[in-house]
Amino acid sequence: MKIVILGTASAPLPRKSKRGGTGVLVSFSNTNLLFDCGPGVVQKIINSGIELGDINTLLITHHHYDHITDIGYFVLGRWEWGIFNQTNSYGMKSKPPLKKLEVYGPSPIRKMFDSLFGVDGFYSSDIKARTHETSDDGGKGTFEILGVSQDSLKPPEFVVNEIKSGYVLNKSNFKLSTLQVPHLKPWLVNLAYKLETNKEKIVFTGDTAHYEPLIEFSKDADVLIHECTQTEERRVNLGMKQIHSSPNTVGKIASKANVKKLVLQHFGMWSERPEVLSTFKSDIKKDYDGEIIISNDMEEIIV
Repeated sequence: MKIVILGTASAPLPRKSKRGGTGVLVSFSNTNLLFDCGPGVVQKIINSGIELGDINTLLITHHHYDHITDIGYFVLGRWEWGIFNQTNSYGMKSKPPLKKLEVYGPSPIRKMFDSLFGVDGFYSSDIKARTHETSDDGGKGTFEILGVSQDSLKPPEFVVNEIKSGYVLNKSNFKLSTLQVPHLKPWLVNLAYKLETNKEKIVFTGDTAHYEPLIEFSKDADVLIHECTQTEERRVNLGMKQIHSSPNTVGKIASKANVKKLVLQHFGMWSERPEVLSTFKSDIKKDYDGEIIISNDMEEIIV
């Protein structure tokens, strides 16, 4: 199994440091799962060597823009490349049709997809212009030029599953479970995800304050990917105790859960400074003696 931490910054974005919004790509057994799709994630997927059409499952933790901004880009880019890849245009080798994208996330994920890609959605004119046979001025449709038959042109296809805490998804080669964690309730619902295969257990918290139920949820995980937005001092002084985590809180969770490897991400604009990040490990080691990774964008972790 390979995990790529695509983006490691919290909002506000963009950053002069070039850290991007949240996204985690997990690849195993010819399966690619994308957790969150924040600003910059789509280009980083390509940079990682994975094609968008090779990702058939998108899982969203919550609806802050630093976790979802690239969703439109991902869905449309995946769809258009899927059509291009069925042609021999530009010397490309023809590939099989795209599989329908499976989307999972808390409310209002279905409303979001309808608003973006529905019949009267924000991108509906874009989709119609690319799939329609001819325009009023007699110009051929984008894909007609490439020899794609009108019958084979369909809008982006996906199934949106609006899920809650306690949801379990069983597939042939993996199992997913969810746990709602505290982060700006009632305006947002944030779901932590647990991925289990016959060999590995991975937990991704999304954004969360210190939350004791995460201990049992993450018990004996091979990798815990945990947000670490601020130092403890700033978390308290800025009034973020009920919203975000710090090295002090994360270390306690990782230790009590007995996780093998702890990966930190989602750094605030103050805490991302090297002189601050350099203190994170020592603070965590007061409670946790396992492997600690202060992740950078495009960090690869082999499990």
